[in-house]
Amino acid sequence: MSVEQLAAAIGCALGQLAAARSAIAQASQTMVEARETYAYCVDGTRDPDAGQAPAAASEAVEQTDAQHGRLTQIEHMLRGYLEQLGATTAPAPGASPARDAAPAGNGPPVAAASPQEQVERARAQLPPRVGSDSVRRKTHGRWWSSSGGEPAALTSGRDEAARRVDERFAQMDAPWPIAASADVEMKLAQYMADNNITEATVVINNRPCQGALSCDNLLSVLLPTGSSLTVYGTEPDGTPFKQTYRGGRKPPWQ
Repeated sequence: MSVEQLAAAIGCALGQLAAARSAIAQASQTMVEARETYAYCVDGTRDPDAGQAPAAASEAVEQTDAQHGRLTQIEHMLRGYLEQLGATTAPAPGASPARDAAPAGNGPPVAAASPQEQVERARAQLPPRVGSDSVRRKTHGRWWSSSGGEPAALTSGRDEAARRVDERFAQMDAPWPIAASADVEMKLAQYMADNNITEATVVINNRPCQGALSCDNLLSVLLPTGSSLTVYGTEPDGTPFKQTYRGGRKPPWQ
């Protein structure tokens, strides 16, 4: 097998690893949601077996996340092997290999990228995760609506979009300033509300902040009823984050 053939085979393996990691991340997120449902259903139960369900679900989440971490280690090993061979670096996970352009009217149409491929391509355009090194970074994002189009860039920080979020919370009689109003996801949610966008996806080099007045708790307040925003991010340990926020929730202070 030539070096080029070996590099191509490793590139194929890396693509399969990316698909496996995506499936594991989805399984982990589903189990987290199931754990929350279990906890709600068995709250106050006297059945010892039923009461163990949330803890068992938490253990399953930990085991799933551990497998995701192992696959990430394998990916790094394979890429290191490619560098030792001096071969051309294989495509990043989720990226489609380059194709020779076909003359107009010749050959079958090229299939559109899958949703996961879109996510991985957007992720590849982002800076390293916030907090992953000593560099002080802002949160960056790439977003697109369900109507299609090229991903648009967003950056956290105080600007006109953040002031629009402040105005919206003031209209809701928020008793305190909302620090998270300058975050990527919050600015996008308000933009969706102002422009009648009912479904969108954003990929960020962070994860939504948590807490009483956080993105995680207030995105569904900003989003209008019937709309949804799916956020893809990365946890501090490198595992993927995915959550769909649906609009129509009442503010926690009302």
